[in-house]
Amino acid sequence: MNDKIRILFIDIEGGTGGSSKSLYELIRGFDDNEINLEVYSKKNGPIINLYKKINIEYNVNKLIPKITSVKKNSRNILIYLKFFLYDWLISYGFRKQLIQDLNYFDVVHLNHESLFFLASWLKKKVKCKITLHIRTNLYKTIFSIWQTKIISKSCNGIIFITENEKNNFYKLGGNIENYKIIYNSVSANSFKIDNLSHISNKFFNVASVSNFSYLRGTDRLINIANELTLLGYGDKVRFIVAGNMNLPFSMIFLNFFLKFKVQNSFKNIVSNLKIKNMFIFLGHINNVSELLKHVDLTIKPTRDNNPWGRDIIESLYMGVPVISNGSKSPFIINNITGNLYYSFDSHKIAKQIIKYTEDKSLLEVMNSKCKNLINQKCNPTINSQIALEFWKNMLLKRS
Repeated sequence: MNDKIRILFIDIEGGTGGSSKSLYELIRGFDDNEINLEVYSKKNGPIINLYKKINIEYNVNKLIPKITSVKKNSRNILIYLKFFLYDWLISYGFRKQLIQDLNYFDVVHLNHESLFFLASWLKKKVKCKITLHIRTNLYKTIFSIWQTKIISKSCNGIIFITENEKNNFYKLGGNIENYKIIYNSVSANSFKIDNLSHISNKFFNVASVSNFSYLRGTDRLINIANELTLLGYGDKVRFIVAGNMNLPFSMIFLNFFLKFKVQNSFKNIVSNLKIKNMFIFLGHINNVSELLKHVDLTIKPTRDNNPWGRDIIESLYMGVPVISNGSKSPFIINNITGNLYYSFDSHKIAKQIIKYTEDKSLLEVMNSKCKNLINQKCNPTINSQIALEFWKNMLLKRS
């Protein structure tokens, strides 16, 4: 195949989440001589400026339909009802136009598993190949099993971000011959942020770099802060928290029900605690790399036990070791690139932070090892070429 491959990428974010940043890194690593591409996104956001700099056409349409299964079936029933009775119906105009647009592309790549039903709908309506990125591990429910089967039937190929997502896909009954495991790519960007004056190097600074989520374990920072205070280090450690800290409606309601007080953000909750001075909230920032130059350590106390997200690889890329929890991670190697605990233990984590506070040379030794690991696994040029070959080989099978 001598002509350039033509790919339409469909995203669900605008740079405010990890999946869209990862897609951008993948795209910027492509060779212009081998590919023509466009990006459709459900959301506008800061990443549009980065696409402009590399001359990529980026179109926003808020009606792109997305849906994915969650942990509790009661919530699944509600979100699927809303999807089919509202979101899917109002997306008709977008879907009708999309079919026409895809006449000009060889491949449509859906950047998140929440676009699975769109993939199913497109399967019988377009001639181009359909591929999809699986970026999370779905909880095992009747809904996620159905979602996985739909993906298996609808897609010509799948890209998994680690072996963990692939294994979980097969555990849920997924079955697809054409797949590739490609780690998310990472590099520095040129965005500048102006709110770093709050960060003082007289403290031991621990970063949390993700939007608030109960499953991400953002609230567990309170437990760790309490332990540090009990151990006499509350005045030496600061948690630098970046991201949108708004609580989901269910947590706002529960907080009010239990305490008869409305708290609509994690920041507000912390502001009423004795440990409030241990936290600095930055809100959403465009340049995580710039922030990471000012911290000693990154922490991700996840309830999902998935210590391999974008916050982790960006930290390691900047030479910042990571503490997290989970059974395994392709990125966190104990005492080499950080510390991985099998399960969350605020006391053990606090003691580890104290150890680093007392001897920062332990972290300095890890600095180059963190960078080397990410340069091997998350190199944009290498990973983009692997993805391009994946799509080319898929098209060759058709011809």
